[in-house]
Amino acid sequence: LWRATHHPGVRKPPLDRIVQVGHAYESLARERNYVTCINVEATLRVGIRNKMVSSDDMVLEQQETVDVPSEVVAFAHDYAGWISYQADHESLQRLIAGMTQEEQVYAEDDMLERRAGLCEELKSDVGAALEKLIAEERGVVSTRGL
Repeated sequence: LWRATHHPGVRKPPLDRIVQVGHAYESLARERNYVTCINVEATLRVGIRNKMVSSDDMVLEQQETVDVPSEVVAFAHDYAGWISYQADHESLQRLIAGMTQEEQVYAEDDMLERRAGLCEELKSDVGAALEKLIAEERGVVSTRGL
């Protein structure tokens, strides 16, 4: 029973990729001085930089073209699956641990609140990661001029 309730299940999707794509999209909008649409008709191809370390410890930058709508959909799908799994798993663990009958009545409401809480955490985490990326970029830009 312990193995079943403590199985890793669905892993939390990393934020790195969506933050890089979001930053590239914002940079493109800033460059064009307007916010462009994200839809099938106006598919954006935006470059992002990935640092790859070679065997001789040199850092190489690779320019990659990404399809913003596809990246957003893939991330949203993966993260929604993780949120669903996480909330359900926590609820089942509490049920197995022994909830009172009163607690069982409100288990679904608690699960919905937990899902909403995980969505809020995602917003906060993505915002913080994007701010950190922008600050790092500004630091690199300002030190290059010295």
